[in-house]
Amino acid sequence: MILELIQKSFNEAHRHGKELSNSKRSKLWVECLAQSFRELPWKSKVTVFSRGFKGNKIEFRLNELLFDITVAEVKEIQSVRGIDITTITGVKWLVESEFKRTDSRDIIIDFSKLIIGNSENKLLVISAGSSLTTWAMTIIPSLIKCSNNNFFLAFLPHPEDWYSAECPSVAIYQLTATGWLTCVST
Repeated sequence: MILELIQKSFNEAHRHGKELSNSKRSKLWVECLAQSFRELPWKSKVTVFSRGFKGNKIEFRLNELLFDITVAEVKEIQSVRGIDITTITGVKWLVESEFKRTDSRDIIIDFSKLIIGNSENKLLVISAGSSLTTWAMTIIPSLIKCSNNNFFLAFLPHPEDWYSAECPSVAIYQLTATGWLTCVST
């Protein structure tokens, strides 16, 4: 499921990003992924937070909630004044995306955010085809203690490579007790 969601989101960002700067392509990618999460048929009521989505502004007074993307289960409750308000009751997904190719510190900062967050699923997205891919595959398992969360690592082409002939493929891995498991299409 996550591979298809990421691939669909990447394809959508790729389709609309040709004339954009790398920074704007990166933001477009995050918004395409957030929109893909919004379109899923959730069993419970969810709200998807992301910086570029203004649809949560009235209800929550913010767009982004701590992470690049937060997929939160929500519920209506009554305030002290008897007004219905929406609250978060759980988190389905936390996503951080960092496309820098050479700065492992920025990746660790985003990874650290995911570690302190509580969610059923966590996704870290970094650039494919750089020295950081092997580094991340090696170092991340040693940093995650026993957890009830599903941790995914996705490699996407750097926005600069989106339209080049050498554009790397999207790859997604899930961390298991025995190491990384490659996610494949179903």
